[in-house]
Amino acid sequence: MNRALFTRAEDIQRVRLADGTILVSQVVPDALSVSVGFWVKSGSRDEGPGQHGITHFLEHMVFKGTETRSALDIALAMDRVGGQLDAFTTKEITCFSARVLAEYFDPALDLLADLLTRPVLAPAMVELEKGVVVEEIQSVLDDPDDWIHDLASAEVFDGHPLARPILGEADAVRAFTPESLRAYLREHYTSGKLVVAVAGPLPHARVQEGIAAALAPPSGPGPERAGAAPPPAARRLRVVEKDLQQQHLWLGRRGLGAADPDRYGLLLLGTLLGGSMSSRLFQAIREEAGLAYSVYSFSDFASDTGLLGTYMAVSPRRTEEALRRTLDEFVALIAKGPTSEELEDTKMQLKGNMLLAMESVTARMNRLARTEINEGRHVGVDELVARVERVGVDDIRRLAAEYLDPERLVLVSLGPAPQTGPF
Repeated sequence: MNRALFTRAEDIQRVRLADGTILVSQVVPDALSVSVGFWVKSGSRDEGPGQHGITHFLEHMVFKGTETRSALDIALAMDRVGGQLDAFTTKEITCFSARVLAEYFDPALDLLADLLTRPVLAPAMVELEKGVVVEEIQSVLDDPDDWIHDLASAEVFDGHPLARPILGEADAVRAFTPESLRAYLREHYTSGKLVVAVAGPLPHARVQEGIAAALAPPSGPGPERAGAAPPPAARRLRVVEKDLQQQHLWLGRRGLGAADPDRYGLLLLGTLLGGSMSSRLFQAIREEAGLAYSVYSFSDFASDTGLLGTYMAVSPRRTEEALRRTLDEFVALIAKGPTSEELEDTKMQLKGNMLLAMESVTARMNRLARTEINEGRHVGVDELVARVERVGVDDIRRLAAEYLDPERLVLVSLGPAPQTGPF
């Protein structure tokens, strides 16, 4: 790979605004659009008793009307400028973002600031949205390849706040009131917990001026995240019987935090195991044995821990064969590690993905925010690539021994067959 592709300088600036908000911006001179995100460092793991699901519920509610806009006005504000508006909630983050042509930067800022700081939370709309969110919670139970990930988190994190589903619990959602929503908003949506990320053709001074003029979140640091350590990795088995056409299997364990030095080694391990069409599990389970249409591995990183998991859906009568083949691949990686060529191919896949993402201002904006949240500073593409390149075969073998050890894996089986074969 031509190193000049990722060693060229990136025009990035990080400033702390007067109210404590962190602003990270990148000038992308040739871009036509600008992507801006308001990232709140608060997610489902930060919820207290009786609040389970309130972060996600608030994400819904801000779109139902603000002090100056109705729900229809919010939708029209983006449609009229050909822009895109988005939001999502994770276990540690809530994000509201927009992408518009650069000339509409100020209207987009005004809209996002309105959503974040001036939602009405009208009682009638709260009651209406409760039904929507409860149906969303119920829909997960009808979607086994979604539900199994919630079941897996519950087993891996066993009572820790990360064990809870992001959507929350139906009974808790039904009990939310406008007052409880406003209290949570005031407590968590503060300047000290806010990162604003912007990528596009606008100069840094122009971006900073716009943010300062549009945004006035409640000042203060916000509550500290509960410091309880996640439980240690342990062998666990959860079998949920359900009348389905396929057996859904999740096999994995607790992983690493987002700032851990071994993050990129674990990311490479998950990728070569089941992250592409050439990966070991895709070849062994799908291409060689014809056991599954969907099979993949993944890494997920929170601030202090994470997940390394493998998922597949197979015919119930072939559950044992699928598990045996999967565990055989785990054991082979522990015993021998990957070949040098296999590791280099996997590195190239990750590096290529990083560079391809640079063509998207939204991907650049996301990277600005995530590296700020995870490491408290900007991490350039050149440094990310260097971290990938430093990982060696011995590192992968060491991580395989730690994270693929069958004695510390969690297996979740969802479907009609209770047998778990070799596990």
